[in-house]
Amino acid sequence: MPKKVLYLEDIIIEATLKQNNSLIHLFRAYVLQRVKPDMLYTVRAFINHNMNSSLTAKNIYMHRNTVNYRIDHFVDSTHINVKEFKGASALYILFYQ
Repeated sequence: MPKKVLYLEDIIIEATLKQNNSLIHLFRAYVLQRVKPDMLYTVRAFINHNMNSSLTAKNIYMHRNTVNYRIDHFVDSTHINVKEFKGASALYILFYQ
């Protein structure tokens, strides 16, 4: 790892690219410990709909404010910012590669 300030997203991406299974399992457990499966479902739908909360809400039949609340709660709980490309891609490759 380079000697600089790293974010959790950077470490997740590095671990998955290098196929470090022990770190991958550790990060998956970290996320699953902090959020409920329905929140993870909402975040995955958000990522699959190009990080557009209105489109996500329409496709999963949920109010847009509820989608935004769940995404904000996910970011606060895990410190993985899925509202930005790096965080969304890190979470996606961590769980759905």
